[in-house]
Amino acid sequence: MDMNDKGIVQVGGAFLLSQIGFHAAYEFGVLLSQVDLNPKDAGILRMLGATPGLTQQALSEKLKIFPSRLVQLLDSLEKRGLIIRKKSLSDRRSHSLELTEAGISTLANVGQITKRLEEGLFQGLTPDELAGLIQVLQKIVVNQGLGHGAHPAFRNS
Repeated sequence: MDMNDKGIVQVGGAFLLSQIGFHAAYEFGVLLSQVDLNPKDAGILRMLGATPGLTQQALSEKLKIFPSRLVQLLDSLEKRGLIIRKKSLSDRRSHSLELTEAGISTLANVGQITKRLEEGLFQGLTPDELAGLIQVLQKIVVNQGLGHGAHPAFRNS
């Protein structure tokens, strides 16, 4: 950390990333609650929208979430008519997961919510600044091993 000429400690990049990350996560949660979702629901819908037919086991591994916890989340989404479980043709013990029409529509709503959030977060940045910021953030994600489409909030939950 650096100090300014008055001896006040200046905040660094890690603090700023944490501050922005917390703010973005909080605002995302607020916006999702307006459509009766939470960030984990949205993450599951996004993953199933991108890779329909995943098994529960594969989804658990991709999200790095305990299988027992995933079952609870999937049960809730299924009761709300957003996903369906289908018995696997190759393994009777396994179920594949797919979005329903309501799930596809809800995922589209999540996309609109995300777009609104990003517009608010990135207002005031030029297109070049935004492109540079995204490039730097993607580099950090790769360097920290955070890729593969799973948000760290899922880890072992």
